[in-house]
Amino acid sequence: MIRELHEADRQAILAFANLREQENLFAIGSFGHPSPFDDPFKDNRYFGYEENGVLKGIAVCFGKWGSFVVNCPEREGINVLVDGVMERKIHFTSIPVFRRYADPMVAWLKEKYGREPKKVSEETVLLLEKGVFQPMESRAAMAMEKDRDDCARLEKDNPNTPVTNEERACVIPEYTFVIHKDGMLIAKANVHGFSRHFAQIGGVMTHPRYRRQGFGRQCVSALCGHCFAKGVDHIILFTAKTNLPAQNLYKSLGFKPVDEFLIAEYE
Repeated sequence: MIRELHEADRQAILAFANLREQENLFAIGSFGHPSPFDDPFKDNRYFGYEENGVLKGIAVCFGKWGSFVVNCPEREGINVLVDGVMERKIHFTSIPVFRRYADPMVAWLKEKYGREPKKVSEETVLLLEKGVFQPMESRAAMAMEKDRDDCARLEKDNPNTPVTNEERACVIPEYTFVIHKDGMLIAKANVHGFSRHFAQIGGVMTHPRYRRQGFGRQCVSALCGHCFAKGVDHIILFTAKTNLPAQNLYKSLGFKPVDEFLIAEYE
């Protein structure tokens, strides 16, 4: 059976998610720091697939981003969780999930509901273990409060578009490392989520004028060192499967490819 999960289920959600931390960093991160969610149960909707009262799978619909994720080892459970979201008419625009879960989600949405993604992106999951980290000399520094807007602008297709309060709130200086040059913020990398043993890095961006000069790599290196100092043992990140230059950049720091990730985008 499927049921919606609420505040009273917080520990049950985390207990399930922590069984596979690497796959559930989005769900785990929604309850902790850094997180742009003031109240995760207000901003997001959580669902559980249960058998005999035991939680066998979870789904989360993230309201701020319109994303829908599922973690369940059983194909039947994945289908049931997708059905639960569709029956409740919850709107989502993307499925960013490890491929072993994304493929059956996308297939079931097409088979039963006739929904096909407008775009599917394949990504490689790269893992860095603390013991093999190869840091590089870096000029990157932790972001300051005054860097919030510039960090948000760096991610925009049109940097002249005004920064919204929501975009500003998603920049957490303590977990963002940046480089300034020629009087402007030119590169950044930030943490998207934490669990007990993992951190997930994302938002690696460099101003077009300064690309291919190693600034992104410096930001990632400094951020990895910061995360390891905070006590995590592993760091993961995702990059486009075809982006071999980026993969080689990360491999130079000690990252290794370990899994596949899929982003399916819907209308």
